[in-house]
Amino acid sequence: MRVTVDRTKCYGHGICEALAQSVFTLDADGKSTVTADPVPESERIAVEEAIACCPSEALRAL
Repeated sequence: MRVTVDRTKCYGHGICEALAQSVFTLDADGKSTVTADPVPESERIAVEEAIACCPSEALRAL
């Protein structure tokens, strides 16, 4: 599984980072970035939850 962040939609709420710390981090601009590509299978459920919970719908699974 791969995941992308649409940085034009990201408002830096940090929900993705809270749910999947080993996959997402907030950068110096306060926007989410993907730190694991591909996503480890052990993080799949957490990433799917992060995608579903993103209030700005900035996350997409590929």
